Amino acid sequence: MRRIPVLLTCTALLVATSLPAMAQQRPQRPQQPEAESKAGEYYLGVTGSHFRHKNLSDGNGKTTVTTSGIVIGKFLNDYVKVEARGGAAPSPQEETADLELDIDYYASAYIGVYYHWTMFSRAYAQFGMSHVETTATRTSEDDDGNVTVTEEPYLDTSMSRSWLVGTDVDFIGNSSLFVEYGQLHQDTTTSIRIRQWNVGLRLDF
Repeated sequence: MRRIPVLLTCTALLVATSLPAMAQQRPQRPQQPEAESKAGEYYLGVTGSHFRHKNLSDGNGKTTVTTSGIVIGKFLNDYVKVEARGGAAPSPQEETADLELDIDYYASAYIGVYYHWTMFSRAYAQFGMSHVETTATRTSEDDDGNVTVTEEPYLDTSMSRSWLVGTDVDFIGNSSLFVEYGQLHQDTTTSIRIRQWNVGLRLDF
């Protein structure tokens, strides 16, 4: 009868000494590589944009102005970046047959936050201010056939708050492709809003 407690004690000791060895032999999950930090890097980019106007012509008109621009910025750390943008429309866009809208130029400054959601891609949101200069060219003809052409800004306020949300993906070398959506301008007097869709190529250095 005394052999049973001794046998149980030996078995317990054998199991206790075997557990660490079994734990070491258990295969470990490979660690996922971390995304490369961009802290301190500058970047330069080019954009193509569709600026969608809303609330034109007493709130009923909508039109899209196509623009191109440049971007320059810096990643302050692994979560915050700052940048400046500017551009212009290469040609006027028509709302109606007798009205042409043109963005003479725009300039924006942003501060944003970004997040590495994969090794090769980041999501970000940016907030800032934009200055937009515009021209509306209207052509009218009276009953006698006389044609009158008038040009004037179609925005009463040129400064406005802006925002962007977007994502980028690594492309070749230190370059990235990105796509964005946001608001370029909101006129507080006329209620005209300019929404922006942007695609572009960025080079980090």
